Amino acid sequence: MPIGMVKSAALTEQRSPDSYREVRAQYVPLRMAAVYILYSPSLNRFYVGNCVDVTERLHQHLASFFPRAFTSKVKEWIVYFSLSDLSYEQARRIELHIKNMRSRKYIENLKRY
Repeated sequence: MPIGMVKSAALTEQRSPDSYREVRAQYVPLRMAAVYILYSPSLNRFYVGNCVDVTERLHQHLASFFPRAFTSKVKEWIVYFSLSDLSYEQARRIELHIKNMRSRKYIENLKRY
């Protein structure tokens, strides 16, 4: 199966059992995800998240799209680091790993190395 593709059961063509041709599945592309780290100079804090489109998500953070969220406190978030073209599961696991490290030095080293 090609990377970034998923087998769709709804699109699978069914043939009679006596057919000599193999059943070919049609594939639909997956939307790729990204992990991002935002930095606020005034708070001197980092924020780690994952999404499909980093640029769109940054605009949501800056516009306080979610008024009670941590990032709505200030309007000067910048993208410090991002990893893209990941599956959603990979992005979520990397995000949780970075959050579990609870280390500013770890985040700074991600960008450095």
